[in-house]
Amino acid sequence: MQHGLVSPTTMNRLTRRSALRCSLLAAIVLPRHAQSANLLSSSFQASVPPPFQERPELLVAGAEDGPLAPYAAALVSGLNQQLPPTQPVHVRQSGGSDGVTAANQFEASALPDGRTVLLVSGAAAMAWLRGDPRAQFDVGHWLPVATALVSCLVLARSMPVAGDRLRLAVEGDPTLALPAQLGLYLLGLEAVRLVPVEDAVAAVQRGDADLAYVRGPRTAARMAQARGLVPMFTFGSPDQNNNLLRDPFLPGVSTLPELLESHSGRLIPKALLIGWHATAAAARLEMALLLPWLTPPGSVAWWREACGDISMPQQQDAAHPELGAVGSRLWRNDPNANFGITPIVVDSTTSLALHRWMVDQSV
Repeated sequence: MQHGLVSPTTMNRLTRRSALRCSLLAAIVLPRHAQSANLLSSSFQASVPPPFQERPELLVAGAEDGPLAPYAAALVSGLNQQLPPTQPVHVRQSGGSDGVTAANQFEASALPDGRTVLLVSGAAAMAWLRGDPRAQFDVGHWLPVATALVSCLVLARSMPVAGDRLRLAVEGDPTLALPAQLGLYLLGLEAVRLVPVEDAVAAVQRGDADLAYVRGPRTAARMAQARGLVPMFTFGSPDQNNNLLRDPFLPGVSTLPELLESHSGRLIPKALLIGWHATAAAARLEMALLLPWLTPPGSVAWWREACGDISMPQQQDAAHPELGAVGSRLWRNDPNANFGITPIVVDSTTSLALHRWMVDQSV
Protein backbone atom coordinates (compact mmCIF):
# COMPACT_ATOMS: atom_id res chain seq x y z
CA MET A 1 0.00 0.00 0.00
CA GLN A 2 1.31 3.48 -0.85
CA HIS A 3 2.16 5.88 1.92
CA GLY A 4 -0.78 8.10 2.85
CA LEU A 5 -3.33 5.86 1.16
CA VAL A 6 -5.77 3.40 2.67
CA SER A 7 -8.55 1.15 1.50
CA PRO A 8 -12.01 1.63 3.02
CA THR A 9 -11.81 -1.75 4.80
CA THR A 10 -9.20 -0.36 7.23
CA MET A 11 -11.30 2.64 8.18
CA ASN A 12 -12.42 1.33 11.57
CA ARG A 13 -8.82 0.95 12.76
CA LEU A 14 -7.92 4.43 11.58
CA THR A 15 -10.68 6.16 13.50
CA ARG A 16 -9.77 4.66 16.86
CA ARG A 17 -7.16 7.36 17.48
CA SER A 18 -9.86 9.96 17.18
CA ALA A 19 -12.08 7.94 19.50
CA LEU A 20 -9.41 8.00 22.23
CA ARG A 21 -9.61 11.80 22.33
CA CYS A 22 -13.30 11.71 23.00
CA SER A 23 -13.92 8.45 24.88
CA LEU A 24 -15.93 9.77 27.82
CA LEU A 25 -19.42 8.44 28.31
CA ALA A 26 -22.14 9.30 25.79
CA ALA A 27 -25.88 8.81 25.90
CA ILE A 28 -27.94 7.69 23.09
CA VAL A 29 -31.15 5.70 22.97
CA LEU A 30 -32.02 2.35 21.39
CA PRO A 31 -33.48 2.64 17.88
CA ARG A 32 -37.18 3.35 17.80
CA HIS A 33 -39.85 5.01 15.72
CA ALA A 34 -41.60 7.96 17.34
CA GLN A 35 -44.92 6.74 18.63
CA SER A 36 -46.87 9.89 19.38
CA ALA A 37 -46.64 13.60 20.06
CA ASN A 38 -46.01 12.87 23.75
CA LEU A 39 -42.47 14.05 24.21
CA LEU A 40 -41.48 12.44 27.51
CA SER A 41 -42.94 9.67 29.62
CA SER A 42 -44.33 11.01 32.90
CA SER A 43 -43.77 7.63 34.58
CA PHE A 44 -39.97 7.94 34.61
CA GLN A 45 -38.24 9.27 37.72
CA ALA A 46 -34.52 9.81 38.17
CA SER A 47 -33.23 7.53 40.94
CA VAL A 48 -31.12 10.18 42.67
CA PRO A 49 -31.59 13.92 43.39
CA PRO A 50 -30.04 16.40 40.95
CA PRO A 51 -26.35 17.07 41.71
CA PHE A 52 -26.72 20.88 41.62
CA GLN A 53 -28.26 23.43 43.95
CA GLU A 54 -29.40 26.08 41.46
CA ARG A 55 -31.89 25.85 38.60
CA PRO A 56 -30.45 23.88 35.66
CA GLU A 57 -30.00 25.83 32.45
CA LEU A 58 -30.77 24.63 28.92
CA LEU A 59 -28.90 26.64 26.30
CA VAL A 60 -30.71 26.17 22.97
CA ALA A 61 -29.01 26.96 19.67
CA GLY A 62 -31.12 28.87 17.16
CA ALA A 63 -34.45 30.63 17.15
CA GLU A 64 -37.32 29.79 19.50
CA ASP A 65 -39.30 28.33 16.59
CA GLY A 66 -36.27 26.66 14.96
CA PRO A 67 -35.77 22.95 14.24
CA LEU A 68 -34.55 22.25 17.79
CA ALA A 69 -37.69 23.71 19.39
CA PRO A 70 -39.49 20.33 19.69
CA TYR A 71 -36.48 18.84 21.47
CA ALA A 72 -36.27 21.82 23.82
CA ALA A 73 -39.96 21.43 24.66
CA ALA A 74 -39.45 17.71 25.31
CA LEU A 75 -36.56 18.35 27.67
CA VAL A 76 -38.25 21.13 29.60
CA SER A 77 -41.47 19.15 30.02
CA GLY A 78 -39.76 15.94 31.05
CA LEU A 79 -36.96 17.29 33.21
CA ASN A 80 -39.34 19.48 35.20
CA GLN A 81 -41.01 16.25 36.31
CA GLN A 82 -37.69 15.02 37.70
CA LEU A 83 -36.66 18.27 39.42
CA PRO A 84 -37.85 19.86 42.68
CA PRO A 85 -40.60 22.47 42.14
CA THR A 86 -38.13 25.17 43.16
CA GLN A 87 -35.70 24.15 40.39
CA PRO A 88 -37.53 24.24 37.06
CA VAL A 89 -35.34 24.27 33.95
CA HIS A 90 -34.30 27.73 32.82
CA VAL A 91 -34.19 28.00 29.02
CA ARG A 92 -31.76 30.41 27.39
CA GLN A 93 -32.07 30.87 23.63
CA SER A 94 -29.03 31.74 21.55
CA GLY A 95 -29.35 33.17 18.05
CA GLY A 96 -27.66 31.87 14.94
CA SER A 97 -29.28 29.21 12.81
CA ASP A 98 -26.27 26.88 12.69
CA GLY A 99 -25.60 26.84 16.44
CA VAL A 100 -22.07 28.25 16.29
CA THR A 101 -22.93 31.20 18.56
CA ALA A 102 -24.44 28.93 21.19
CA ALA A 103 -21.52 26.49 21.02
CA ASN A 104 -19.06 29.38 21.48
CA GLN A 105 -20.98 30.63 24.52
CA PHE A 106 -21.13 27.14 25.96
CA GLU A 107 -17.38 26.57 25.56
CA ALA A 108 -16.49 29.97 26.99
CA SER A 109 -18.82 30.28 29.96
CA ALA A 110 -20.46 26.99 30.98
CA LEU A 111 -18.97 25.63 34.19
CA PRO A 112 -18.36 21.87 34.48
CA ASP A 113 -20.67 21.64 37.49
CA GLY A 114 -23.43 19.70 35.75
CA ARG A 115 -25.93 22.57 35.80
CA THR A 116 -25.76 23.77 32.17
CA VAL A 117 -26.50 21.71 29.05
CA LEU A 118 -26.34 22.72 25.39
CA LEU A 119 -28.88 21.67 22.76
CA VAL A 120 -27.30 21.97 19.31
CA SER A 121 -27.41 20.39 15.84
CA GLY A 122 -24.73 18.93 13.58
CA ALA A 123 -24.49 22.20 11.64
CA ALA A 124 -22.26 23.60 14.40
CA ALA A 125 -20.00 20.55 14.22
CA MET A 126 -19.81 20.94 10.45
CA ALA A 127 -18.77 24.59 10.83
CA TRP A 128 -15.98 23.45 13.16
CA LEU A 129 -14.82 20.80 10.66
CA ARG A 130 -14.89 23.30 7.80
CA GLY A 131 -12.59 25.64 9.74
CA ASP A 132 -15.20 28.38 9.99
CA PRO A 133 -13.44 31.27 11.80
CA ARG A 134 -16.59 31.87 13.86
CA ALA A 135 -16.26 28.43 15.49
CA GLN A 136 -14.23 29.11 18.64
CA PHE A 137 -15.09 25.81 20.31
CA ASP A 138 -13.75 22.26 20.18
CA VAL A 139 -16.09 19.36 19.38
CA GLY A 140 -13.62 17.18 21.28
CA HIS A 141 -14.85 18.93 24.43
CA TRP A 142 -18.46 17.89 23.86
CA LEU A 143 -19.79 15.42 26.45
CA PRO A 144 -23.07 14.00 25.10
CA VAL A 145 -26.12 13.32 27.20
CA ALA A 146 -28.21 12.32 24.19
CA THR A 147 -28.00 12.39 20.41
CA ALA A 148 -30.46 11.86 17.56
CA LEU A 149 -29.17 10.73 14.16
CA VAL A 150 -30.97 10.90 10.82
CA SER A 151 -30.47 9.28 7.42
CA CYS A 152 -28.46 10.86 4.59
CA LEU A 153 -28.75 9.59 1.01
CA VAL A 154 -27.47 10.43 -2.47
CA LEU A 155 -29.80 9.55 -5.37
CA ALA A 156 -28.98 9.70 -9.08
CA ARG A 157 -30.97 9.90 -12.29
CA SER A 158 -28.68 7.12 -13.56
CA MET A 159 -25.54 5.64 -12.04
CA PRO A 160 -22.73 8.06 -13.02
CA VAL A 161 -19.27 6.98 -14.12
CA ALA A 162 -15.81 8.38 -13.40
CA GLY A 163 -15.19 11.70 -15.10
CA ASP A 164 -18.83 12.76 -15.21
CA ARG A 165 -19.46 16.43 -14.47
CA LEU A 166 -22.46 16.57 -12.19
CA ARG A 167 -25.00 18.87 -10.56
CA LEU A 168 -26.05 18.01 -7.00
CA ALA A 169 -29.48 19.22 -5.86
CA VAL A 170 -29.46 20.19 -2.17
CA GLU A 171 -32.23 21.18 0.22
CA GLY A 172 -31.67 23.35 3.28
CA ASP A 173 -28.23 24.12 4.71
CA PRO A 174 -25.69 23.59 1.88
CA THR A 175 -22.83 23.02 4.32
CA LEU A 176 -24.43 19.72 5.35
CA ALA A 177 -23.93 18.50 1.76
CA LEU A 178 -20.14 18.54 2.20
CA PRO A 179 -19.84 14.75 2.76
CA ALA A 180 -21.96 14.13 -0.34
CA GLN A 181 -19.56 16.25 -2.40
CA LEU A 182 -16.49 14.65 -0.82
CA GLY A 183 -17.92 11.16 -1.28
CA LEU A 184 -18.57 11.79 -4.97
CA TYR A 185 -15.01 13.11 -5.35
CA LEU A 186 -13.62 9.94 -3.73
CA LEU A 187 -15.60 7.96 -6.32
CA GLY A 188 -13.84 9.88 -9.09
CA LEU A 189 -16.85 12.02 -10.03
CA GLU A 190 -15.74 15.55 -10.88
CA ALA A 191 -17.05 19.10 -10.90
CA VAL A 192 -19.93 18.56 -8.48
CA ARG A 193 -21.92 21.81 -8.41
CA LEU A 194 -24.57 22.52 -5.77
CA VAL A 195 -28.05 23.43 -6.95
CA PRO A 196 -30.12 24.84 -4.03
CA VAL A 197 -33.74 23.67 -4.35
CA GLU A 198 -36.83 23.10 -2.23
CA ASP A 199 -37.21 19.49 -3.40
CA ALA A 200 -34.02 17.74 -4.54
CA VAL A 201 -35.78 14.61 -5.77
CA ALA A 202 -38.17 16.61 -7.96
CA ALA A 203 -35.25 18.65 -9.33
CA VAL A 204 -33.53 15.50 -10.58
CA GLN A 205 -36.76 14.11 -11.96
CA ARG A 206 -37.25 17.36 -13.91
CA GLY A 207 -33.70 17.22 -15.27
CA ASP A 208 -32.56 20.33 -13.38
CA ALA A 209 -29.88 18.30 -11.56
CA ASP A 210 -28.13 14.94 -11.92
CA LEU A 211 -28.01 13.94 -8.25
CA ALA A 212 -30.19 14.55 -5.21
CA TYR A 213 -28.93 14.82 -1.62
CA VAL A 214 -31.71 13.92 0.82
CA ARG A 215 -31.29 14.21 4.57
CA GLY A 216 -33.62 13.82 7.53
CA PRO A 217 -36.03 11.47 9.32
CA ARG A 218 -38.17 11.03 6.19
CA THR A 219 -35.35 10.01 3.88
CA ALA A 220 -36.50 6.37 3.58
CA ALA A 221 -40.07 7.42 2.76
CA ARG A 222 -38.85 9.88 0.14
CA MET A 223 -36.60 7.30 -1.49
CA ALA A 224 -39.60 4.99 -1.83
CA GLN A 225 -41.40 7.76 -3.71
CA ALA A 226 -38.39 8.73 -5.88
CA ARG A 227 -39.55 6.86 -8.96
CA GLY A 228 -36.95 6.51 -11.67
CA LEU A 229 -34.00 7.48 -9.46
CA VAL A 230 -31.15 5.20 -8.43
CA PRO A 231 -29.90 5.20 -4.80
CA MET A 232 -26.11 5.59 -4.90
CA PHE A 233 -24.99 5.54 -1.27
CA THR A 234 -25.90 6.51 2.27
CA PHE A 235 -23.75 7.93 5.04
CA GLY A 236 -24.43 4.76 7.03
CA SER A 237 -24.88 4.53 10.78
CA PRO A 238 -22.29 3.78 13.49
CA ASP A 239 -22.65 0.88 15.90
CA GLN A 240 -21.76 1.18 19.58
CA ASN A 241 -18.06 0.79 18.74
CA ASN A 242 -18.30 3.48 16.05
CA ASN A 243 -17.90 0.99 13.21
CA LEU A 244 -19.88 2.19 10.22
CA LEU A 245 -22.80 -0.07 9.28
CA ARG A 246 -25.63 0.28 6.79
CA ASP A 247 -28.34 2.73 7.70
CA PRO A 248 -30.99 0.69 9.58
CA PHE A 249 -33.75 2.59 7.77
CA LEU A 250 -32.12 2.08 4.34
CA PRO A 251 -30.64 -1.42 4.65
CA GLY A 252 -30.77 -2.07 0.91
CA VAL A 253 -28.48 0.85 0.03
CA SER A 254 -24.68 0.64 0.24
CA THR A 255 -22.67 3.03 2.37
CA LEU A 256 -20.01 5.09 0.65
CA PRO A 257 -17.15 2.88 1.94
CA GLU A 258 -18.96 -0.16 0.54
CA LEU A 259 -19.29 1.55 -2.82
CA LEU A 260 -15.62 2.48 -2.74
CA GLU A 261 -14.79 -1.20 -2.22
CA SER A 262 -16.24 -1.93 -5.64
CA HIS A 263 -13.61 0.43 -7.06
CA SER A 264 -10.93 -2.10 -6.10
CA GLY A 265 -8.17 -0.49 -8.13
CA ARG A 266 -8.70 2.96 -6.66
CA LEU A 267 -6.60 3.95 -3.62
CA ILE A 268 -8.14 6.55 -1.38
CA PRO A 269 -6.14 9.22 0.50
CA LYS A 270 -6.28 8.20 4.15
CA ALA A 271 -6.87 11.68 5.53
CA LEU A 272 -9.70 12.43 3.11
CA LEU A 273 -11.45 9.16 3.93
CA ILE A 274 -11.25 9.96 7.64
CA GLY A 275 -12.48 13.44 6.77
CA TRP A 276 -15.47 11.92 4.98
CA HIS A 277 -16.37 9.87 8.06
CA ALA A 278 -16.13 13.01 10.19
CA THR A 279 -18.27 15.20 7.94
CA ALA A 280 -20.78 12.38 7.45
CA ALA A 281 -21.12 12.07 11.23
CA ALA A 282 -21.79 15.82 11.49
CA ALA A 283 -24.42 15.64 8.74
CA ARG A 284 -26.17 12.71 10.46
CA LEU A 285 -26.38 14.59 13.76
CA GLU A 286 -29.85 16.11 13.98
CA MET A 287 -29.56 16.92 17.68
CA ALA A 288 -27.03 16.68 20.49
CA LEU A 289 -27.62 17.45 24.17
CA LEU A 290 -24.22 18.20 25.70
CA LEU A 291 -22.48 18.80 29.02
CA PRO A 292 -19.19 20.71 29.38
CA TRP A 293 -15.87 18.93 29.28
CA LEU A 294 -14.72 17.69 32.73
CA THR A 295 -18.23 17.51 34.16
CA PRO A 296 -18.08 15.06 37.12
CA PRO A 297 -19.21 11.51 36.31
CA GLY A 298 -22.03 11.70 38.87
CA SER A 299 -23.55 14.70 37.11
CA VAL A 300 -23.18 13.05 33.70
CA ALA A 301 -24.92 9.94 35.01
CA TRP A 302 -27.81 11.97 36.47
CA TRP A 303 -28.49 13.78 33.20
CA ARG A 304 -28.38 10.57 31.18
CA GLU A 305 -30.74 8.80 33.52
CA ALA A 306 -33.13 11.75 33.71
CA CYS A 307 -33.24 11.98 29.90
CA GLY A 308 -33.32 8.25 29.37
CA ASP A 309 -36.98 7.97 28.39
CA ILE A 310 -37.33 10.83 25.92
CA SER A 311 -39.50 10.03 22.92
CA MET A 312 -38.93 11.51 19.48
CA PRO A 313 -40.64 14.83 18.79
CA GLN A 314 -42.89 14.57 15.76
CA GLN A 315 -42.41 17.18 13.08
CA GLN A 316 -44.50 17.79 9.98
CA ASP A 317 -42.41 18.34 6.86
CA ALA A 318 -43.86 21.47 5.25
CA ALA A 319 -42.15 20.72 1.94
CA HIS A 320 -43.50 17.15 1.86
CA PRO A 321 -46.88 17.05 3.65
CA GLU A 322 -47.77 13.83 1.84
CA LEU A 323 -45.28 12.00 4.07
CA GLY A 324 -47.22 12.92 7.20
CA ALA A 325 -45.56 13.18 10.61
CA VAL A 326 -43.87 9.77 10.59
CA GLY A 327 -40.09 9.87 10.68
CA SER A 328 -37.13 7.66 11.56
CA ARG A 329 -34.29 8.62 13.87
CA LEU A 330 -31.61 6.63 15.65
CA TRP A 331 -31.69 7.35 19.39
CA ARG A 332 -29.56 5.36 21.83
CA ASN A 333 -28.35 5.13 25.41
CA ASP A 334 -24.99 3.41 25.83
CA PRO A 335 -22.56 4.39 28.60
CA ASN A 336 -19.57 2.87 26.80
CA ALA A 337 -19.56 4.88 23.56
CA ASN A 338 -19.45 8.52 22.60
CA PHE A 339 -22.10 7.69 20.03
CA GLY A 340 -22.49 9.99 17.05
CA ILE A 341 -19.81 12.44 18.27
CA THR A 342 -16.55 10.45 18.27
CA PRO A 343 -16.11 10.23 14.46
CA ILE A 344 -16.39 14.03 14.16
CA VAL A 345 -13.21 14.61 16.16
CA VAL A 346 -10.21 14.53 13.79
CA ASP A 347 -6.49 15.18 14.11
CA SER A 348 -4.64 18.09 12.56
CA THR A 349 -3.44 16.04 9.56
CA THR A 350 -6.99 15.14 8.60
CA SER A 351 -8.21 18.67 9.23
CA LEU A 352 -5.50 20.14 6.99
CA ALA A 353 -6.20 17.65 4.19
CA LEU A 354 -9.91 18.39 4.37
CA HIS A 355 -9.35 22.14 4.20
CA ARG A 356 -6.94 21.80 1.28
CA TRP A 357 -9.49 19.69 -0.61
CA MET A 358 -12.18 22.30 0.07
CA VAL A 359 -9.94 25.04 -1.36
CA ASP A 360 -8.97 22.97 -4.39
CA GLN A 361 -12.61 22.12 -5.12
CA SER A 362 -13.94 25.59 -4.18
CA VAL A 363 -16.31 23.95 -1.69
